[in-house]
Amino acid sequence: MSFTICIPARYGSQRLPGKPLLKIGEKTIIHRVYEKCMQTSAERILVATDDLRILEEVESFGGQACLTKTRINSGSERVAAAMEKIGLPDETILVNVQGDEPFVSPKVIEQIASGVCHQKESVNTACEVIDIASSLNPNIVKVVRDCQKKALYFSRSRIPWISPDEQLSAPIRFLKHIGIYGYSLGLLKDFVASKRSLAEQSERLEQLRFLHFGVPVVAHDAVEVCGIGIDTLEDYQEACAKFEK
Repeated sequence: MSFTICIPARYGSQRLPGKPLLKIGEKTIIHRVYEKCMQTSAERILVATDDLRILEEVESFGGQACLTKTRINSGSERVAAAMEKIGLPDETILVNVQGDEPFVSPKVIEQIASGVCHQKESVNTACEVIDIASSLNPNIVKVVRDCQKKALYFSRSRIPWISPDEQLSAPIRFLKHIGIYGYSLGLLKDFVASKRSLAEQSERLEQLRFLHFGVPVVAHDAVEVCGIGIDTLEDYQEACAKFEK
């Protein structure tokens, strides 16, 4: 299985500016993400960034990076911009590992790459079970799937909604979406060429564009826990505390 990993890493995050360069222990977040990717069988690993400081950090630990425009709407669009510079063929299998997932599992990255190999007309991603309290956190993206594990919807709101008075035949499982995507480069090019949907703009979730245009998004059960993604200062503080333990 041959695949490429691209890590979109933006300096100008609204909720936590400069987060790829924040340190967990002695290493930056982007360094830890890159190290996790290095533990896979990927043929190529590339960081796509909007800032020279991130590029210099990646090159300082021996990684590869390229600069993209600052004003890009999503991580997938930044990955596409980086791939355009390289000139890879449309059948290339890409795994987009978000640059704020320092605890991402290499086994899950391999799982997503394998999923693309078997389902090339679909986007592949992963999810894991979260508790009820986490389901109310808008910074944790939730997903609802059908019986074939294809995503029906992603939201920052709690989904599915449950009534406190309703008696269910089985307990509700709330699923957290993990910041990782697998697709062919050709499918990614189609994504970039399409318009942003209203749902995508409202939720600020790029994966909703795929659903809007009828592209299946398979949300696999992650084979290993991926840990916390860094979206806010509170996430960063929690990640540092867990790392120290």
